[in-house]
Amino acid sequence: MSINIWQGERVRLRAVEPGDWDAFHFRWAIENRQGELVGTINTMEANPRCGTFSYGLAIFRPHWRKGYASDAIRIALRYYFEEMRYQKCTVSVYDFNEPSLRLHAQLGFQVEGRLRRMISTAGRFHDEIRLGITAEEFAVW
Repeated sequence: MSINIWQGERVRLRAVEPGDWDAFHFRWAIENRQGELVGTINTMEANPRCGTFSYGLAIFRPHWRKGYASDAIRIALRYYFEEMRYQKCTVSVYDFNEPSLRLHAQLGFQVEGRLRRMISTAGRFHDEIRLGITAEEFAVW
């Protein structure tokens, strides 16, 4: 008997395929200019009526501190602010992720709030920091 850990009674989980583009067009692979996959960025919580959105980003560890994250964020912000006419972006960063907090500050994001004790890791609780940037703040840089 073969058991598939990625299958339940009603669904199975699989990798995203090219034909899924219509459903997942807000997730992008990030590759460097040499064509090497270095991470991913996805937008979510997009509300066209209010003009707000959020994103999540992951850069694979061997590619940290090479400018890939900031470049990918700028591309996504430029698309949403300048092409789609959105007016506000928010992002969540855990308080122990100091490099990401510095990066977002350098990009013009402002701290807008703190959700206390939102994640537990290595035996400690950590806060989730909410940051935001408006289209006007983005246009400055």
